[in-house]
Amino acid sequence: METGKTGKYLKYAIGEIILVVIGILIALQINNWNETRKDRIQEKKFLIRFEAEITTNIENINYSIMLNKSRMKRAEFLMKTIDSSQLAENSASYFIRSIEHAGYTFYPVISDNTFQEIKSSGKLSLISNVNIRSALQRYYSFWSSELGQYNFLREDTQLRYNHEKEGILSPRQQISMGSLVDSVLYNQNDGKQVFERMINKPGYLAMLPNIIRNQIETGESLENIKKMAIELRLMIQKELKNKGSNFSEKLDTTLWNLGKQANQSSLKLRQAGCLNTLSAKWCRCPIRDIISVAKNRKINQRAFRYAI
Repeated sequence: METGKTGKYLKYAIGEIILVVIGILIALQINNWNETRKDRIQEKKFLIRFEAEITTNIENINYSIMLNKSRMKRAEFLMKTIDSSQLAENSASYFIRSIEHAGYTFYPVISDNTFQEIKSSGKLSLISNVNIRSALQRYYSFWSSELGQYNFLREDTQLRYNHEKEGILSPRQQISMGSLVDSVLYNQNDGKQVFERMINKPGYLAMLPNIIRNQIETGESLENIKKMAIELRLMIQKELKNKGSNFSEKLDTTLWNLGKQANQSSLKLRQAGCLNTLSAKWCRCPIRDIISVAKNRKINQRAFRYAI
């Protein structure tokens, strides 16, 4: 008699222990899921910031391409006036302003704040899509190398251009060029005088082909990085769209699987005669009831709180 009771109590004890273990395993799984969920939320925030930052960069690149094309046209126009003083006189205002502006190459301000932040904090691995992670590294490293490679040449060319054009424009004309809203109109006589000073500056005339070449190289470089930026932005937009549609579905699937596993385990224990009346509720309860029972047993309450 006593032996039978002891065996029965032992079964119940084993059943309770197994239930506690199941609860702990479920709590750990929910904990792991919650940590993954927080990483995905942070990843999404970074992707949104990357998308906005790259969009701004593309706008700045387009503006730079437009300005540099305009300045290259000015340099080409100056080359044409070498063989035609009449062209310089008939378009005196454009001719004179071209001498001032043709030698400058405009490079856009590219923001990399988000990339530097995620890189320095060691969180680049949060970007779960390996292709996007690699594309981000290529994009920002390409920009850094391009900027470093051409920055010195660009500055050197502009300094030499400024030196060679000294004395071509009159003091009054140089002062007027300092205004961002320069509205001075120049006549044919102004154009003729400036042309005569320009044609007597062989060093300046020799600079013009270099200016055009520099603008072409800069334009090609900007077009390349613009293409990379557009492709990267498209990848990020697709990833954001996928994450937005899959998040709720993954959450429901995770909770359903947890409940299913717990119910199956408790059913097997009941069939084996290892559950008492209190434990039998595991056989028919959904995941919320499982969480409630686990809370009563004080099993990792913090982990279960996230799943409610």
